[in-house]
Amino acid sequence: MRDKQKDLRVRYTKSVLRESMLTKLKEKPVHRITVKELCEAAGINRGTFYSHYTDPIDLYHEMELALIQELHSVLDAFSETDADYEEIITEIFRYVADNKEQYMLFFHGEFQSAGWCELITLLQNKYFHSWSAKYTRLSDSQTDYLLHFTSNGTIGILNKWAESGMQESPEDMGKLTSDLMMSGLDTFM
Repeated sequence: MRDKQKDLRVRYTKSVLRESMLTKLKEKPVHRITVKELCEAAGINRGTFYSHYTDPIDLYHEMELALIQELHSVLDAFSETDADYEEIITEIFRYVADNKEQYMLFFHGEFQSAGWCELITLLQNKYFHSWSAKYTRLSDSQTDYLLHFTSNGTIGILNKWAESGMQESPEDMGKLTSDLMMSGLDTFM
C-alpha cells in the first residue's frame, strides 16, 4: 500500500512539473528556466525537484523523449519492409497536428536538442529496409545520403507547415512531401 501511495505522489509530482515546464517554455527557452520557477509554479519544494531531476534541462529531455517514444509507437504500426512512404509521412503530420503545442515547444524553437537527432534517426530507420530493397542500384553510401536527405527534408517541411499555422491538412502535407521526395528518388529506379 505504501508503494502505491509513493507511486501516486511521484506521478503527481512529475505531472505538475511537466505542466510547469510547458507553461514556462511558452515564456522563454529552456536554458533560461530555473528550478525555482518550476517549483513555484508546481507548488513543490526544490528538494522534491532534485529527487527526480538534476536540472530543468533534465526534465525537458525526459519530456522530449516521451514525445519521441510516442511517435515511435505510432510509426511501429507500419511494416519496415513494405512501408508506404506517403502513409508514414501522413501519420507523422497527423501526430504533429494532434500534438501541435508540444511539437512547437520541443522541436521548433530556439533550443533544439537531441530530440532532432532522435527524430531523424527514427525516420531513417523506418525507411532503410524498404528503400534498400527498392533501390538496389544504390550503394550503402548513397542509401545513407538518401536517408539523410529525406528525413531532414521531411523535418524541414514539418517545420515550415508548423510555422505557417498548419493550414493544410495532414493528408495534403503527406502527399506533398511524398511527391517531392519520390520525384527525386525516381532517378534511382
